[in-house]
Amino acid sequence: MVRKVLFQVHLWTGLVLGLVLVLIGLSGSLLVYDHEILALGDKPLPRAEAVGESLPLDTLIKTARDAVGGKTDSVTLVLPKEKGEAAAVFMRKLGAAHKREGERKAYTYVYLDPVSGQVLDVRPSSLNPVFAFVHDFHGNFLMGHEGRQVIGWFGVVMLLLGLSGIVLWWPKRGAWKFAFGVRKRAKGYLLHRDLHGAAGIWLWLVFVIVSFSGVVIAFPDTAKAFTSTTAQTFDPRRGPVVEALEGVKPMGADAAVALLRSQLPDAAVATVALPAKKNDSIRITLGTMESGPVSVAYVDPYQKRIVGWRNPPSAPVAERFTAWQRVLHAGEGWGPVWRALVCASGLLPLLFFVTGTVMWLKKRKGRNAA
Repeated sequence: MVRKVLFQVHLWTGLVLGLVLVLIGLSGSLLVYDHEILALGDKPLPRAEAVGESLPLDTLIKTARDAVGGKTDSVTLVLPKEKGEAAAVFMRKLGAAHKREGERKAYTYVYLDPVSGQVLDVRPSSLNPVFAFVHDFHGNFLMGHEGRQVIGWFGVVMLLLGLSGIVLWWPKRGAWKFAFGVRKRAKGYLLHRDLHGAAGIWLWLVFVIVSFSGVVIAFPDTAKAFTSTTAQTFDPRRGPVVEALEGVKPMGADAAVALLRSQLPDAAVATVALPAKKNDSIRITLGTMESGPVSVAYVDPYQKRIVGWRNPPSAPVAERFTAWQRVLHAGEGWGPVWRALVCASGLLPLLFFVTGTVMWLKKRKGRNAA
């Protein structure tokens, strides 16, 4: 009796919400490789050839600002991860161009040789309209910030479909040999049933992890209530609000990184973002999502101290577990195989919807004929 009820809930949830779940899944698969897809239409990034010690970070930032000219804000320095890679400074240019082009098109990337300081390339940056739409749909259901929770509830539906699916798939005694593949002579209803079950079981764990991580991302406050030991009350893009002190010269990028490394000598600094406003903090990102969750340190440039963290390296296990969800959802952290599996899991809703619909139609047709 319970299995029959579960089957009906699973069936009708998939039929009614299937198309929306298909679009969410397909958009997620596309975003797993968005950088690689966009790079196909761009010229290769410049390479740095000078050998020796890197220039001070503030020097690189000043050189990049001079190359752009005019007033800029939202300045972020991306440090090279390996030899031969250029340092990159991206910033938003203020003035007439900013008002005319809007925030999404007003950013400029300046690539520099970190040793010689030579400007290798200057490129305007604009968000591809297709991927901007896909990002907005997958993250907010085209409804702005309020749509994040709508997507979250669809993630809950996917998670429940995955959990109920493993119960409904579970083979009866003697049928295990047919549970993991498609039978050679299968056709019609049986073919779609085998496809539905085989694809689901082979990618079941990935599908559940991606669905669960999406729910955590969509409901961050709820996740923090269960895992975080410290309340975060600031905007992570700006950091804790600081007080601009009269007569005190704010710290630069080099001094901020030196302060951080005085506490964490082995800190792998990835980016340094200078304040866009006087009351913003300096943001220093440690690590990249390719290897796991990133940590962000927020530095008060006036009082010259660290005033906040996002996912600190010493965070409790529960907090780090939550931080891993964004990494895993994006297909990062566990190498190229995991990335490919996450992309494939986004295709599952399409397969489930097609095979599930065909099975329902064929069963209905059979009942009507009877």
